[in-house]
Amino acid sequence: MSEEIDVQFQLSDPWHYYLDTSTFGALVDDEEFERVKTTQMLFDRIQSGIIRASTSIITLEEIAQAPESVQTRIQPSLNTLPILDESEASISFANELVARNVLTEKFRDDARHLGIAVVEDLDAIISWNFRHMVNPARRRQIQSACLMLGHRPIDIISPLEVIRDDT
Repeated sequence: MSEEIDVQFQLSDPWHYYLDTSTFGALVDDEEFERVKTTQMLFDRIQSGIIRASTSIITLEEIAQAPESVQTRIQPSLNTLPILDESEASISFANELVARNVLTEKFRDDARHLGIAVVEDLDAIISWNFRHMVNPARRRQIQSACLMLGHRPIDIISPLEVIRDDT
């Protein structure tokens, strides 16, 4: 006698994303309407609870360097997210990324973003930074470093990938 078993796959906990500064900057990109629209869709989904995300003190530091008019436009989106702090472990991870030439000293803030997201065990970083973050070669380097340093590899994706997966 055979029984049919109804198996449903259900995520017990949705992915938890980390938003780097480029994601917030895209909200005020007056030259690329599609990028603004995609980013606004991402934030709409975060605000409605469909997507779970955090950012960090690094993002706040970087946005504080922007003109006041930009800060004012970005602030409402920042107010909707938990802000993660750096820790000794995240700083150590960032230092290792620089020491291993995964990122150069010039891009230490990118390493700091990665350190926080990896140490906090988040699932992915959402970024518009295609040069230093969202590209296949860099992803492989970062994921290798995660494994060598005893962490779960983190995915690095663009807002387009999240919006596409969510629809």
